[in-house]
Amino acid sequence: MESNSKGFQVAVCADTAYGPYELMLQGNATQDALYFAPSEGKKALAAFDIGVRDNVWTMLGRAEGDIDKYNDRQELSFMGIKSFGYAATGASIVKKGRMVAVAGKISRREFPRKDGTQGEKVELIADTVVDLDESSPRVSNIVGVMTIHTDQNGVQQQSPCACCVDATVKKVGELNHSETGEAYVNLTLETVGCIDRAWDLANKCWKKEKEYKEHRLYATLWGTSAERLVEKLTEGTRVCVSGKMSQRMSNDGKTVFYGMRIWQLSRFLKPKNDTSAQPVAEEAPESGDGAEETPATAPAQPAPQKRTRKAAAKKPEPQPAPEPTAEEYPSGGSSDGGNGEDEELELPF
Repeated sequence: MESNSKGFQVAVCADTAYGPYELMLQGNATQDALYFAPSEGKKALAAFDIGVRDNVWTMLGRAEGDIDKYNDRQELSFMGIKSFGYAATGASIVKKGRMVAVAGKISRREFPRKDGTQGEKVELIADTVVDLDESSPRVSNIVGVMTIHTDQNGVQQQSPCACCVDATVKKVGELNHSETGEAYVNLTLETVGCIDRAWDLANKCWKKEKEYKEHRLYATLWGTSAERLVEKLTEGTRVCVSGKMSQRMSNDGKTVFYGMRIWQLSRFLKPKNDTSAQPVAEEAPESGDGAEETPATAPAQPAPQKRTRKAAAKKPEPQPAPEPTAEEYPSGGSSDGGNGEDEELELPF
């Protein structure tokens, strides 16, 4: 993960069955979003660019598993963002200078320039666009994706994760330390979108007719981020998180609990007269391949509503949830069209 003095960062890049995926990318919009409303037989489209600290070619190479793959390209610090359908409707409100968080498929695309030469750009087809201002509309869609990685023994593993989860802090546990001495804090979050839907999306078992209604997420923040934020993440704080998901059944087998090991957390800020004020991005101090870490924590047993801070303090470290059966993430949005410099906007219809 990368961070900078402006308070935003580039999150983990990962390989998925859906393709190279930027789990959560944050930056300031460099322009107002171009928006094309849906019409008969045509999806809505929103397009804009964001500035990032990292070289977008390095990000693409990292996502594709070879960080040096595009070393011959000129360094570029702007990422093209496009959204379609429901996501485009939410992205249409993006204004120049605003901080946003996006999650989606990252890819390279060639396009003809106006002078007849061939150009290329890195862009992200965003399933979710979140305006990181506390006064912005609440977002209800959550990206669920299955990450694919190779563990330290060279064995390919898969891990479900959720990205750009818009949530409110409902409870903050005591600062604790694992057996290895790493600090952590348990959080209870209320998500805007249904976290069980994100789980099913990641595990390729989402069903249109299924009723999704779970909004409770039990998350764990680790390392220096936990130490810095344990006093700042008070009840009612609005946050945007991405991380590795886990699932656990209650003792009576009637209730499913969803957990997350947080890879990235951003606090929403209240709007101020100073337009330079930006949301604060925090990260767990983990390696770029966060998918290799241990599963997110699930609530202690019995049922979480009976849990107290005193009880949580007695535990040496969070209890991992059982590993789910790994399945592929379903295919996603179109990658046609674009909004690069010196480029005609080509609509995807």
